[in-house]
Amino acid sequence: MNKAAAFLLYVVLTAVPAFASGLAHADHFEMRRDGAWIVNFAVLLAGLLWIITRFIIPALKQRTALLQKEMDDAERSRKESLARFAEMEGKLKAFESEAARIRQDAVDEGEKLKKQIIAEAEAASRRLLAKAQAEVESETIKARNRLKRDAVEMAVAMAADMLKKNVNETDHRGAVKQYAQNVGGRP
Repeated sequence: MNKAAAFLLYVVLTAVPAFASGLAHADHFEMRRDGAWIVNFAVLLAGLLWIITRFIIPALKQRTALLQKEMDDAERSRKESLARFAEMEGKLKAFESEAARIRQDAVDEGEKLKKQIIAEAEAASRRLLAKAQAEVESETIKARNRLKRDAVEMAVAMAADMLKKNVNETDHRGAVKQYAQNVGGRP
């Protein structure tokens, strides 16, 4: 509307000096000459006002309404965007807290699993140690028994050698008789 007002002001300001300059040269007012200028100016002014009121003002009102509608749409879109942004920000915070909770649960589960693995390893270690000790004791008993058996066999072999060297046939018969008497109960 400022352009229309500026244009109207321009027309008026250019027509008035032209009209006034024409009157300044005349000594008196002639209806035919000066009236035609006035009528011409009035017709031009009426046509200009008609164009302004018929086309320019409605176009300006329509443009103003369109701009207002676009501004309202932009404001509504801005508010919707802000609402969506706030919603997304809330979801993001919820996701972050959920991720932190999951991360903490994983750490807790890892610690629990670590303790369980350590406990199982210690139990397996104790079982292996007990088994090793049992095997050592078993092998020790076996070795002692072997040593005893070997010692007995060696003693028997040595006694047999000594008997062969020191005992003759008569001593042998006497020992057998004495054994038979002891076992059989006869003299």
